[in-house]
Amino acid sequence: MGQDIMTILAAEEGASLSSGSLRLYALPYGCVDLYNYDPLNRRCAVGIMVTTEHRRRGHALAMLQALEELAATNYRLHTLYADIAATNTASIALFRKAGYEECGRFKDWLAISLRPSATSPRLEEDQRKPATRTSLGSPQSNAPTEEPDFPCTPPFQGGGPITFIDNIRMQKILP
Repeated sequence: MGQDIMTILAAEEGASLSSGSLRLYALPYGCVDLYNYDPLNRRCAVGIMVTTEHRRRGHALAMLQALEELAATNYRLHTLYADIAATNTASIALFRKAGYEECGRFKDWLAISLRPSATSPRLEEDQRKPATRTSLGSPQSNAPTEEPDFPCTPPFQGGGPITFIDNIRMQKILP
């Protein structure tokens, strides 16, 4: 499957990693990104998005492996890394399966809304922190409000109640 994906990975015309980021499309499966390009240390961050109807079919792993081959061969990158929300267990499992290792954890790194929406699902009770913060960092209750969730309105701009979750950094040294 990786070879099939490799033949359809394509960037927009004129796109180049020299600008600092590069998005590659594997339609209809999704896309993968290289960003935060560091040419001196030959490393880059990687992001991946798979369309809902193509999840859990091996496409994400194939896209990631094709991206790794491209990164090593065409761009001579030495290291790829991913920053993943600690609650995103599917993504963590994907990167582990691809040979990435956890190399760091950023505590309370990502602010997320406690109110469910189409763009930011509610955390399970056991994943919540006991208190949330407002725009100035003062504690408040976890009571839901009618204000938009974090992706639409960041907490510091008057969004609903939020909590902070850890971010996991995973990396892979390329051959």
